[in-house]
Amino acid sequence: MTNFRLNVLAYSVMLGLTASVAYAEPTNQPTNQPTNQPTNQPTNQPTNQPTNQPTKIVIFLNN
Repeated sequence: MTNFRLNVLAYSVMLGLTASVAYAEPTNQPTNQPTNQPTNQPTNQPTNQPTNQPTKIVIFLNN
């Protein structure tokens, strides 16, 4: 295998891992909230909404 093919393979694996982490479905875990809060008040909890920011990809090429 040439260096170019190894770099392409490494880049493909890295891109796949990045995509699988960035777009993973959130789990429905309990949030450990106290149960004595009124139910009609907003709790100002952050939501798991995407931020529409571009994915940063860094590629290292050695000659």
